[in-house]
Amino acid sequence: MKLMKHWYSAVGLLGISILMLKLTSVAHAAALETQTQPSQAPQKDALIRIMEQSIPESIPGAIVFAVHHGEVVLEAAQGYANLELQVPMQTNFSFQIGSVAKQFTAVAVLQLVEQGKLSLSTPAAEFLPETCSLPDTITVEHLLTHSSGIPNYLGLAAWREQARLPASLNDVHKLYCNLSPHFPAGAAWDYSNSGYFLLADIVAQVSGQSFHQYLQEHLLNQAGVTEIWPHESHVIYPGFVNGYIEHGAGHRPSDFYDPSQVLGAGSLIGTMRGLYQWHESVLNNELLQPDTLAKAWTPFVTVSGRPTDYGYGWEMKQIQGFDTVEHGGYFPGYFTSVISIPDESLFVAAFVNARGYDPIDLTTRLAAAILGQPYPEPDYVAVSDELVSKWQGTWRDTDNVERRIGLRNGEFYIQRGQGSAFQLLPDAQGKLHYTDSVSYLALETNANGTTEMVLYNRAGMQSRSERVNNDAFHYQHVALSATQKIALTGYYQIAPEFGFRLFIDQGDLYLQGTGQNAGRLMVLGPLHLISEDLIAEFKFTTDDNGAIDTMVIYQGSQRIPATKVN
Repeated sequence: MKLMKHWYSAVGLLGISILMLKLTSVAHAAALETQTQPSQAPQKDALIRIMEQSIPESIPGAIVFAVHHGEVVLEAAQGYANLELQVPMQTNFSFQIGSVAKQFTAVAVLQLVEQGKLSLSTPAAEFLPETCSLPDTITVEHLLTHSSGIPNYLGLAAWREQARLPASLNDVHKLYCNLSPHFPAGAAWDYSNSGYFLLADIVAQVSGQSFHQYLQEHLLNQAGVTEIWPHESHVIYPGFVNGYIEHGAGHRPSDFYDPSQVLGAGSLIGTMRGLYQWHESVLNNELLQPDTLAKAWTPFVTVSGRPTDYGYGWEMKQIQGFDTVEHGGYFPGYFTSVISIPDESLFVAAFVNARGYDPIDLTTRLAAAILGQPYPEPDYVAVSDELVSKWQGTWRDTDNVERRIGLRNGEFYIQRGQGSAFQLLPDAQGKLHYTDSVSYLALETNANGTTEMVLYNRAGMQSRSERVNNDAFHYQHVALSATQKIALTGYYQIAPEFGFRLFIDQGDLYLQGTGQNAGRLMVLGPLHLISEDLIAEFKFTTDDNGAIDTMVIYQGSQRIPATKVN
C-alpha cells in the first residue's frame, strides 16, 4: 500500500476546511451541505483507502473532491501546500487548473456562435496577422477539436525562450502560424495548445473585450461561479498552493511561466468547489443552450470517418461502461483531473501539486467505486523465470508501434519505442499491470493459434501485438563505493552554455542538464550509467592517470561526448 505522510481527512482539518469554505462562499456551500450518515461511513473509508493507495508517497500534497447526486461523498486533503513552510494542504485551497481551462474557452466561443457573431466554419486564418500563412481550410471547429494539424507551440524551443515574459499575442501566433500543419484539417487528431491560444484571441476580437474580461463577465459572473479566477501574474489568490517539480531525491519549486503565455489553453485558477460550481452551471444550461452543449459533448469524427474521443473542450470516454465527460490539466507543478458522469450525477476531481503523478488514475478509480463498479485490486506475485520467458522481448502492434519488455532491477518494465520505461507488476493470473493505472497487459491466443500481447485500459482492449523477438533487455543496478561515486561527480560540458552536472543526493547519483530537472541514474558498472527511465546511457573514459575526463551520452542513434571541466 502507498501511504503518504500527514493525512487530513473527514476528522479534524477537513471539518475546519469545510467550515472555512462556507464562510467564504456561503451560497454555494449551502447548496452542497451534507451530513455524513453512519451508513455512508464504509463508502467514505473505501474512498479514502483508494486515495491513500493511489497517490505516490513522493507527491507533496493532494486534494480530492467527489459529489454524487448532489451529496459530497468525499472531500479530503493530504500532504503539504507549501513544503518550505510545511503548510498542510486544505480542501479549500486554490490551484492552477491547467488544460481543464479549455472547456471555459470552448464555452466562450460557443456563446458567440449562438449569438451569431461567429461561425464554427469560419476560417481561423481570418483572425491572424497577414504575415501568417495558416491554410484557410482550418476552421474554428478544427481548433476546438484539436483536428487542425497546427503544431503545438508549447513544444517549441523558441517558445521556452519567451515563456517567462508577458505574452504578446502576435509573438505567440508567429511561433506556429507559418509552420506546416502535421496533416490536412480534419484528417486526424493531435492535441495542440496553439488552437486554444488562437481561440482566446478570437473571443477577444469578436467580443471587443479582453479574453479574461469576457470570461469574468459572461461566464463566471453570469453563472455565479465565485471560486474560479483568470490567472494573472500580478494577482494574489486566496489559498494558492505552491507547485513543485521532482529534483534529485526531493523537489524544487516549479518553473515560472507567465500565465498569459497559455491564454485560453490553461490560464485559470480555482478550488474544488469552484470546479463543481462550474460543472453545475454548464450542466444546468446556464451558459449554453442544450443542443449546443450536446454538440460540445459529441466526439469529433475525422474526414475518414474515424471517431476521436474529443468534442469542444471536453473528452468523452468511459469508466466501467459509464460514459464520461472529462479533462485533465497540467501547469508546471500542478496536475488536475476532472471527471463527470452526467447520467449518474457524479462529479469527481483530484489535484496534486507536483508533476510526478497524473491523478487521472485516482479519479477513475474513485468514480468506479462510487458507482459500485470498483476496479479489482490485482493479486500481485513475484517475478519468476516462467513469467520472464513468457513476456520478455520486443512486441509490435498493428500500427507498427514496438514495445519491449525486460527486467530492471529484477522487476518488469515496458518501453515504447525510444520513450520512457514504466514498471509493470505481475499478478497471479499472469497479467502485467502498469503501476498507478488501471491499464494492464494480457497474453491471449488469436484465431491463428499465435500468442498476442493485448493492451487493456479502462475503455477496454486498445491494441494487439505479436512478439518479433524474445531478446532479453535486463538492467541491474550495481553498488559503487563512495570513492567511485565521487570520481564520477562533476560538470560535463557539451557547449559553452550547456552541460550536465552529475551529483550525489542521499547516496544516489543524479544528472542535471543546464536549466533542466535532475534525474536519477542506475549504475551498470563503475564507468557505465543509465537513466532510470532507460532513455539514455552514459559511458565514461579516463586519462592516462586514471581520472575521468569524458562522459559519452548515447541516446537513440546519437553519440554525444561531454568533457569534464571540474
